[in-house]
Amino acid sequence: KSWDGSTFDKLNNYFVDESIGTGDNTETEYSGTVTNPPVEASSISDISFTDTTIKSIVDNGTGRLTGNVDSAWTGTISGCADNGSGLIRVTDNSHPYSTSDEINISAIVGTVEANSSFANPTWKITKIGANTYDLQGSTYANGYTSGGTSSLNTIIYSTGAYVFKCDGAPDNELAIQIDYEKAEGGPKSKTGFVRANRLYLLNDPDNTSRIWYSQLNDEDAWDSSSSGGYVDVDKDDGDALEGAINFFPSVALIKGSRIHRMDEYPGDADFAVQSWMDVDGTVAYRTVLYDGNNLSFLSPSGWTAYDSTDMFGDLFKETDLSVRFRHRALRYANGSAYSVYNQLDNQLWLQLYDSDASAYLGHVYVMHLDTGEQVSIYEFMFTSTCFNFVNNEMLIGGADGHLYRLFGKDTSVSSRYKDNGVSYSAKTTLRGAMTNWGYPNNKKHNKKINVNVSARVGMTATLKIFRNRNNTEYSSDSLSIYGGDGLIYDHGKDVYIADLAGVYIFSETSDFRLKKKFNYDEVQFELTDITGVLGAEIYGVDFISAVIGEGQ
Repeated sequence: KSWDGSTFDKLNNYFVDESIGTGDNTETEYSGTVTNPPVEASSISDISFTDTTIKSIVDNGTGRLTGNVDSAWTGTISGCADNGSGLIRVTDNSHPYSTSDEINISAIVGTVEANSSFANPTWKITKIGANTYDLQGSTYANGYTSGGTSSLNTIIYSTGAYVFKCDGAPDNELAIQIDYEKAEGGPKSKTGFVRANRLYLLNDPDNTSRIWYSQLNDEDAWDSSSSGGYVDVDKDDGDALEGAINFFPSVALIKGSRIHRMDEYPGDADFAVQSWMDVDGTVAYRTVLYDGNNLSFLSPSGWTAYDSTDMFGDLFKETDLSVRFRHRALRYANGSAYSVYNQLDNQLWLQLYDSDASAYLGHVYVMHLDTGEQVSIYEFMFTSTCFNFVNNEMLIGGADGHLYRLFGKDTSVSSRYKDNGVSYSAKTTLRGAMTNWGYPNNKKHNKKINVNVSARVGMTATLKIFRNRNNTEYSSDSLSIYGGDGLIYDHGKDVYIADLAGVYIFSETSDFRLKKKFNYDEVQFELTDITGVLGAEIYGVDFISAVIGEGQ
């Protein structure tokens, strides 16, 4: 549902013919709790029972059940006063109540604070005498003027608890049924999707293998009488249904150790769930993605993808997307991880969660599908809280209250971050890993550094070098492209500057070439303070180094 600026719309769902008892020609009093609380006010459209004829009970919107209820469970109020301790004492002559009964009060004029409401549909009472009782937890504030009625026939909306006495004994072996609307939520779930004009929901904690589906074009209707319903996916295998996603003409249903497939649509003769393949299933329902070619998710064995071109046969191609950070993917394989497909750049973004620290990692793993599944680490200088791809934009939420967005790479809007309240000069950085190039025991001597970049109308940045796992920068150099070609001398270092004037980014590169001589065991670069009116793309940083001998 939609976001109105402060809250999300909620689903209100209607349930019909829920059985709450069976008549025996003798019993008239019934109590219990509906299956799907909370209940929406005035939504009990019918509690039906048969006493020779069909009878009906409804709720009044403030917690009272009315209609074919026994008048012996009601009273007429004639006064309210302070009981001497600040509580409301009610005068209700010959009332039928006892201490700790929960009653509904309405229509009092004057002492209006005694009237029941949706939030407070009942009062627990203390019986003072045959004609008076105190309302526990009340506060007397206004003098009584007139009116008021009371009743033991009640519904508590938040819990779904009901109590009522019929005005006749329901007929033997006939069901007493209730129709009502559930407030603020469909069937219990954590996630869902839309398919062929139905809403599907899963991750029901009470039915861990179940996937629910709504009526066509009506997300409020879920029971079988309204063409809604559910399917249990191999509920006896001991695994929960963790993820599901539209996949070609089917739905891929991912459990702990197997992928199932749901074919066709509710009501079709061939609508069914069938087992598909034995795999390590997902541990995080929000990591289940289909990018048009691959089905991917975080599993106990890593970040895994399956090639859709092979999945319908007996064989399928499995790819480990986390091969370059397997130890982290395994360590943080838990239900709080989430991923998003960035259609803009054909990337998969994965955010992992450290359950020991109760916090998300400070960086995002990005899989570049256009470049042979190359992995990058994105770390934002602002603290990011979430991200999603919406309306052809990659949106990143910041703990600073700003919503950042990455625009499309087209002729009118180049790829860049933008937000009206943020300085990106201080909040954009690119950092490489501290590396020894595979020679941990050798010293190295660097001669030059080439920074390969492209920018449409110029850019600036700062290149910082770190050595030997020292967090203090070894050197810092400013890089600038202002337009045209130029040769700049900075403290004796040759820095060649080139700008591809009139050419959009994602085209051929230009180089910053720095003569930078130093010795090191391990080295790391950082590009920070990156600015560009229409963005900049960094293709890589090259270190021209030589191995010179054994390290100490």
